[in-house]
Amino acid sequence: MYVEPVRTMRRSGALLCLGALTLVAGSSAWALVPLMDLPALVDRSQTVVVGTVTGKRSQWEENGGMIYTYVRVRIEQVVAGAVGPRVITIKCPGGTVGNITCTVPDAPTWTVGERVVLFLRSQFFNVVGWHQGKKTIRDGRVVGERMTLDAFLGRVRAVAARQGRRVPPQGRLREPERKPVVLRRPGGPRRQLKQPPRILRMEPLAEQVLMSDGFEGAWPGAWALYGTPTWGTDDYRPHTGTYSAWCAKTGAGLDPEFHNYANDMDAWMVYGPFDLSTWHTACLRFSAWVDAESGYDYFAYAASTDDVDYSGYTVSGGWFFWYDYELDLTEYRGDPDVWIAFIFHSNSTVTDRGAFVDDVSITVDTGPAIDEITPEEESAGTDTPVTIQGEYFGATQKQSEVQFYYKAGEPKTLADVVSWSDTEIVCTVPRQTSSGPVTVVTSKGTSNEHPFWVTFSYSGARWHEDALPVPYEIYENAADCTGEGMAIQAAADEWNAWTSGTNFSLYHAGSTDLYVPAQDGHNVLRWNADLGGPIGLAWRWSATSTEGTFIYECDVAFAENYDWSTGSYTPAGYYDVQTIALHEMGHWLALGDLYGWDWDKVMCGYGLTDQQKRSLHYGDKLGLNWVYAEPTIASLSSLSAALVGRIGALVEFDWLDPREVVGFELYRRSPAMPAFERTRTLWSEPNRQHYRILDPGGRPGMMYQVRSIYPDGRRQRHGSIVARPAF
Repeated sequence: MYVEPVRTMRRSGALLCLGALTLVAGSSAWALVPLMDLPALVDRSQTVVVGTVTGKRSQWEENGGMIYTYVRVRIEQVVAGAVGPRVITIKCPGGTVGNITCTVPDAPTWTVGERVVLFLRSQFFNVVGWHQGKKTIRDGRVVGERMTLDAFLGRVRAVAARQGRRVPPQGRLREPERKPVVLRRPGGPRRQLKQPPRILRMEPLAEQVLMSDGFEGAWPGAWALYGTPTWGTDDYRPHTGTYSAWCAKTGAGLDPEFHNYANDMDAWMVYGPFDLSTWHTACLRFSAWVDAESGYDYFAYAASTDDVDYSGYTVSGGWFFWYDYELDLTEYRGDPDVWIAFIFHSNSTVTDRGAFVDDVSITVDTGPAIDEITPEEESAGTDTPVTIQGEYFGATQKQSEVQFYYKAGEPKTLADVVSWSDTEIVCTVPRQTSSGPVTVVTSKGTSNEHPFWVTFSYSGARWHEDALPVPYEIYENAADCTGEGMAIQAAADEWNAWTSGTNFSLYHAGSTDLYVPAQDGHNVLRWNADLGGPIGLAWRWSATSTEGTFIYECDVAFAENYDWSTGSYTPAGYYDVQTIALHEMGHWLALGDLYGWDWDKVMCGYGLTDQQKRSLHYGDKLGLNWVYAEPTIASLSSLSAALVGRIGALVEFDWLDPREVVGFELYRRSPAMPAFERTRTLWSEPNRQHYRILDPGGRPGMMYQVRSIYPDGRRQRHGSIVARPAF
């Protein structure tokens, strides 16, 4: 069932008024969504499915005020929840019809032919958590989750089972949960074991196997054993071949076909040392089957640089299938002596079958490695270059890529490369980028993740100078709080407080009861019914002409189905009106959402209850000043505009530029006017420095701009000023 918007507006009038300047028109919307982990996604879903996108179409709704896209997905399997039809249709806000585009960046993006995992509900917006509820499948792995599809679906089923949800019969029901651990090996000081053979690197290769053991040969081989009982090989449960290693085979006469592991075990098998001093990435890979008393006994895998203190992960509970595991050893890059260990620990009570390990390998490569990014903090979408320094990037780019982080569950954003060499890459920070890891991907593999911070993200449009300041109207229709209008005005005032050196400002143009979203010539903030998950949603209409892309209207809706507060203290479970309004108004300025290490910024795209962010972060301020900075011109100074009795407004300035000008034009705009209008022209005089222009129609609140006229007809804007009473 789909819930249609209550009211939409006609689209013809707003677009026609743009006239011949309009080449391509569009709208955008930004949503502030609650951050949802996997249990929350499963809990709010009626069904979780795997499917393939088979088609999509976009259309205007019946009154032509909003574009929606309908996506067809063919279901391959139901992972959890209700079993539905084989083909489903998902309704999403946004899309393109003709030359009109409505963009909703927080909604998931769809590509025909892609495979996806979807968390669905039957409401206006079918995907739970907007973009968080759609996971792209690529090469058998879930993008953004760092695991295979089977592992991810196993985790979904485990969460669903714990929540009492229906889990359809599947091969693998759960994916083991890993917990970080630091362990100390028993047996005193480290032992220098026989050095395993080193690979002689003749030339850079994508990946080489430093060590491989399927436990088919003589035991213990290169492994060192600790504890009684401890590890040994057995043919009861191999993953491949004939044998695997079992945690309790050696020292107590136990056989996994007939026995469980023993009580009070601390069994270790250790391999090493091996040399990672000449390699740039390394990884331990193996398969394991684990059945250990949940919460008390555990299997662990870990690494060390001294063969005493080990760091890794534990797995506890019953996982009755073989699972593939990885331990990234890249952090040990440069160390000449590294050890790995498999550990099994039990207490003095319940015992189960234990842990089996097979197909162990250590792979190393000389793939790309990032050493430094300068600067380490920059803006996104402003064509700002950064330099990435490191090794093994390749002499030329070819098919290689620089990937920036955007948000969890979404593919990385690709950068535009300016120059490329084996040790240095210069690229620009792409538009949809958040603070997070940067990687370089070449034919030899993916580099280490290097941190990068984004100050602000520019969405590629702005208000035209003639449309400033931006008026906004408020419908105070929140059901569960009072003072929402003042809270919204306080948010606007916070943006205005940091507009020094810019030509941007917001001003309150009164109350309204208009519905949003609608292209009706009004910038409206109000409360709407359930927005399908977002806390607040900002729409932005823009038009592209030969001068650039300019915003001509914005709306904001706050979701009625959440609890709202305007007080100095925000109670548990409530959202702060001023905080959410401050964020959504940032989209009016053309600032984009940030989804990475950006929690302190107002433009962070995730909202939290009990949270107040009523002051701009320095990154938010940088964004405002970058988009709307006044041109640095020293030609005109001492600009003033004073109201003189009933005569009008007297605008005065000094002209300091020695270049020849023909004259000056005075533009004005009242709060009720949509754009600046020319009101007076004054011709220049030789050797004259001080000028006065009288506007008989001047009144309080009128904004003025002075523009110089050059002999070639070119006009130059020189700032704005609001008329004040003369005292």
